[in-house]
Amino acid sequence: MITERDIVRNIRKIEMGYRKTTHHFYQGNFKSVFNGSGMLFKELREYSPGDDPRFIDWNVTARMQKTYYKVFEEERSLNFYILVDTSSSSLFGSSAIKRNVMMQVGADLAFSILRNRDKVSLTLFNHTIEKHIPPRNTPSHLDLLIRTLTDRQLSGGKTCIAKLLSFVNNIVLKRSVIIILSDFWDSDYQKELGQLASRHYVIGIQITDPLENRFPPAGLVQLKNPESGISRLVNTSSRSFQKNYTKQLVEMNRYLSDSFTRTGSQLLQINSNEDYLPKIQALFQ
Repeated sequence: MITERDIVRNIRKIEMGYRKTTHHFYQGNFKSVFNGSGMLFKELREYSPGDDPRFIDWNVTARMQKTYYKVFEEERSLNFYILVDTSSSSLFGSSAIKRNVMMQVGADLAFSILRNRDKVSLTLFNHTIEKHIPPRNTPSHLDLLIRTLTDRQLSGGKTCIAKLLSFVNNIVLKRSVIIILSDFWDSDYQKELGQLASRHYVIGIQITDPLENRFPPAGLVQLKNPESGISRLVNTSSRSFQKNYTKQLVEMNRYLSDSFTRTGSQLLQINSNEDYLPKIQALFQ
C-alpha cells in the first residue's frame, strides 16, 4: 500500500534532483526534429522564375500590375505543451510511483526545452484541468513548473483524455508540440486526438508499471479501482479473472496504439522501473 509519506519522499527526491539533470540527455536541436513548425510573413517582392506560384499575392499583383510574391521565414521559437496525468491511477507503483516518473520526465523535458530557448507550457489534468501554465521562456519559469509538478495538493480522480485534448485544441492556436504523459487508462478519445494531431505535433508517453502488465495470481484479494473507488473481493488466481484482466489490458493498449497510429501521432511506452532516457533520446533523434 502506497502511503502519503512514500509519495512525499519521492516528490522531494525530484525537487532536489531535477537541477542535476544535464542537457546532454537530450542532445541535438528540438527544432531540427520539428522543422517546418510554422512560417512567418517577412515581405513582398516581385515574382522571379522558379518561385512557388502558390505564394503569389494576387490582390497586390492586380493593384500594381506586376506579379508580387510573399516571402516567409521559419519561426525561430517553438511552443511545447507538456500535459501530465494526475489521476488516481497514476499513484500506483510496485517499484516507482507512475506519477513521480511522469513528473521527472516532464521536468527533464522542460529543462531541455528551455535550455534550447523554446517556450514550454504545463498542464496537469485528470477528469478536469487542474492547472495550466501558459508557454514562456524566462529565468524563473522552470522553478514555477517544478513547484507546480510537485504540488502535494493534487486531487486525483478519473482519467479523461478527451476532455484534455479538447481543452488544448481550443487554447493552442499556433502550431506546437504537444507531449502527453499518462498511463492512458481511458478510451473514447480518438476523435479529439485526430483533431489535435491535424494542427500540431502530438507525442504520447505512456508510463506503465510491470505489475499492471501481468496481474500476479495471489488468491483472494480485495481490489479497489483507484479511479472509480469501487472495491471487489476477487480470486486473482482463477482462470476467468486472469483471462478477463488480460483481455481488458490488451483492448486498452490496442485502442491506444491504434489511436496514435491512425492520427499520425507518436507513441512512446516506458516502464516505471526502467531508465527512460535512452528511449526519449531515440524518439527525438
